[in-house]
Formats: sequence, structure tokens, C-alpha cells
Amino acid sequence: MNRQLTDNNSRMNTRIAQIVGLIDLTNLAEDCDHSAIDQLCSMAVTPIGPVAAICIWPKFVKQVHQHLAYAEYTAIATVVNFPGGSELPETSLTLIEKSINDGATEIDYVMPYRQLLNNNITAVQDSLRTIRASIPDEIHLKVILETGELKTAENIRLASDLAIDNGANFIKTSTGKVEVNATPTAAEIMLGAIASKNTNTGFK
Repeated sequence: MNRQLTDNNSRMNTRIAQIVGLIDLTNLAEDCDHSAIDQLCSMAVTPIGPVAAICIWPKFVKQVHQHLAYAEYTAIATVVNFPGGSELPETSLTLIEKSINDGATEIDYVMPYRQLLNNNITAVQDSLRTIRASIPDEIHLKVILETGELKTAENIRLASDLAIDNGANFIKTSTGKVEVNATPTAAEIMLGAIASKNTNTGFK
């Protein structure tokens, strides 16, 4: 009985560690400050294992990098073209370069989804290709679709396909900054796009 309990606990701990290892520990609050970042970093390596990443505003990347120099399994993610998806490309490129120099290992880029809604598909493709080309292969590109604003299944599927076809390592549902964010329906559509393309693209 004791051995069975031990085995069950071991399996549970393994599963919890797997779940923890998929979490992006995030603070993208408007009032986030250096103290909040220190607190976030203190939570990154748990007794059961490290989180997948810490996700913060670009201005805090260097601070997080200094904190997590010892945490080799925790990525440093930052956001670009966030949250509105309407920055000029050169603004995004400048921020990406600085963030990577400061220690970022993942770039979370908001797809210019309003261009998609306006049926300007070429502009979306060009933006994604430009961003991907600016990021070294070892840096993950996570493309945020903002599915709550895309609204329809057709738009969400199109956005997923565009992101995957143009170099996204992960596709993400939302910024968390609009009225409708992640939903089971959007997740199902995005996972369907990944499966249909037989790709290694991840889902967040």
C-alpha cells in the first residue's frame, strides 16, 4: 500500500512538473515595476522545477536576464507590437534587436490582425516574414493572433496558417488585453491548423 502511494505521488509530481514547465510566468501590467519583476523572478524556479519562461515588457529584459543567469531552463520572453498590433515595422525591429541584446530568448509578436481583418493578407505576410528574418534561428518567435478580435473561425484559421507558414515557433491566442481573450473554440481551431500542417509549431 505504501509503495502504491509512493508511486502515485511520484506520478503526480512528474505531471505537476510537466505542467509547471509549460507555464509562461507573466507580468505585463501597466504598473509593473522593478520590484514586481524581482518577485516574478523569485517564483521562476519552483521546488518541483522551473517554469517555461518569464514574459515581461522589453524594458525589464536585462533585469530578468541578470536574475536568471543560473536558470538555464527558463526562457526570457518579451512582447513586441503589443498589445495593439499596429506598430510600425521599424519600431518592432528596433525593439527586437535591443531585447535580444539584453538577453531575450523568445519574442512574442502580435500579428497585425487589423490588416487581416481588412483583407490585407500580403501586409500580414510581409510583416511576419520581416520579423522572422530579424530573429536568429535559436530565438523562438511566438505569434499572438488576438483571436477574440478576429472573431470568426475562418479568420482564426487563416491567422494560424499565416503564422505557421511564415516561421512562427509557437502560435498564441491573445494578449489578454482585449474583451475576449483565450477560448476553447479558438484553441481548437489553432490546434487543428497545427495538426493539419504536420508541423512542430507549438501552441500557447
